[in-house]
Amino acid sequence: MAFVFVPVLDTMRQCLHCPVFQVTHNGLDVMVRRMLSEMNLLALDTDSDAVYNSSRYAFMAAVGANDLYEGLQQAAQLFVDYSIARYNDVSMLHTVLLVVSVILVLGFFLLVLWPHIRLLLRDATRLGALLSMVPPEMDVRAHVRAVLRRAGGRALRQTAVATTAAKEATAAATALRKFSSDGKTAAQAGTA
Repeated sequence: MAFVFVPVLDTMRQCLHCPVFQVTHNGLDVMVRRMLSEMNLLALDTDSDAVYNSSRYAFMAAVGANDLYEGLQQAAQLFVDYSIARYNDVSMLHTVLLVVSVILVLGFFLLVLWPHIRLLLRDATRLGALLSMVPPEMDVRAHVRAVLRRAGGRALRQTAVATTAAKEATAAATALRKFSSDGKTAAQAGTA
């Protein structure tokens, strides 16, 4: 069994002293910063130092192609998953609040109208009992229609009388103001 672990331990010992190991095992931020600094330094290098076998190209190829790419993909997926989870939470909250609001509105109308419904049912029962005692020869619908017409006509007449009285009072007040502005008092106007 020892012969299996000895090569693995030797490889790990070699990797611990490797500069790529230090960068890749300290987080995504360190890899990104190191990659940006290597790119900036490569851009500042002279043309004779910018060769394909330089340590900068080797680092970018070793870290950027594998570890940095996969780390950025995982970070992006983590952000997308987090955003979708928050969106679903907000959507669920809105749905629950909509249901609660509808229940509250329906409850409010039910509680406001409950006494009126009870009164309406009591009146309907009383009217039903009274109408059951009416002889079948009497036309109840025509009688109710006539009563409603009379009540509607009376209400229209009362509205017309009130409107006419208001117009007459306004005209009298305007005439009195005009008459008093001419310099005559109400007593002089009465004697004249």
